Amino acid sequence: MNASDNIQRLLQQKIDQYKGAITPEILNRFTGEVMKEINQRSLPFAEGLSPEQLHGLLHFLFTERSIVRLNASIPDDIALTSPLLNLCICYLQIIQREKAIKLTKTEALPMKIVNELYSKEYISEKIWTLPIKVRTEQDSISIQLVKMISKLAGMTKMLHGKLSLTAMGTTLLKSPSKLLVLFTETFFLRFAWSYFDIFESQQAAQFGAGYTLVLLRKYGHHEKEVNFYANKFLEAFPMVADEFESRFSRSPEEVFSDCYITRTFNRGLMWLGMVETRETGNRMEGTHQEWVKTTSLFHDFVKIS
Repeated sequence: MNASDNIQRLLQQKIDQYKGAITPEILNRFTGEVMKEINQRSLPFAEGLSPEQLHGLLHFLFTERSIVRLNASIPDDIALTSPLLNLCICYLQIIQREKAIKLTKTEALPMKIVNELYSKEYISEKIWTLPIKVRTEQDSISIQLVKMISKLAGMTKMLHGKLSLTAMGTTLLKSPSKLLVLFTETFFLRFAWSYFDIFESQQAAQFGAGYTLVLLRKYGHHEKEVNFYANKFLEAFPMVADEFESRFSRSPEEVFSDCYITRTFNRGLMWLGMVETRETGNRMEGTHQEWVKTTSLFHDFVKIS
């Protein structure tokens, strides 16, 4: 039975049970009641969430209409367990110290600033340049990410080729917890996760990221193989595989899983300090696996009602 038939069946049940005259007002009331009932029913393929809850996660993440919110009262010392937050703080502090930083002709950070940021050891990704040394901001995704998030969030501004702090950026330097909230909201809602990869889908993993947070809240206490979460995501949103094509004998579902794991864990939640990852096996031998579990920061920071 499709959705339309189900609505018609429930509506007919209400009409059959009603003893009075069916006026347009009564019919409209019944239709509203049926739609409300359907939207609040739990969906077994989506961890028991209702269509209404899924809609909130997809379109109103972190707001009052979403079951997932960020804890703005998280203690600063816990917030500071986030590698990206620490890198962002260092970045803002350097700008504050310099008053203004003159960017290159391509609007990139000067090499000395990049080297100083890299020396703080808050960068989580592997650097593949040879020799293994960061020379420009293009050599580090983390540094580029912090620079872009800070601009998108309104913490920095650029005028006549010079980068400086805004009043908001100066204020947030005094409150790591509030800075983490703004950084995370901007990362999830305004920064394009597809920026650093070549997967064909622009929205995959990011659209529906709130659902991933629900999954991690439910299952993340214990280490699980990363494909567990990719498969759970596909159960709830099977249509996302349609955005991918087969590649190197891998199915669209498998390519989606690669995209999902890369964007969600390897270049997202791990850098934010919300998950820990571990690798086992050997890629060449086909035995490679990645494992993930949530951190204390995740459970203190991400709240689900």
